[in-house]
Amino acid sequence: MAEGLYKSAELADAISAVREEVIQAQMAARQEKFSFRVGPVDMEFEVALARDAYGGRLRVLVITDDGRGSAVSEQAATHRVRLTLEPVAVEQQASSMD
Repeated sequence: MAEGLYKSAELADAISAVREEVIQAQMAARQEKFSFRVGPVDMEFEVALARDAYGGRLRVLVITDDGRGSAVSEQAATHRVRLTLEPVAVEQQASSMD
């Protein structure tokens, strides 16, 4: 990685990755004698705000240390973002939007 750069991933991608892991855990639990109910998911990220090239869309980038993703200057201001996500079945979510 170039000197003076963080690696990052978009916030939406990070949340999607957590969702996929929870789904995989639920599916794997079907083979077990007991499982756990999914409750609120608390997440905390260190993020930087960045615009796409040429002043386009503002993106919320999660700072990662895995060496992949977009480069963000280490001089960029970083912020902590805390989220609590309440899992909802897709059917419930659709009916609550009506």
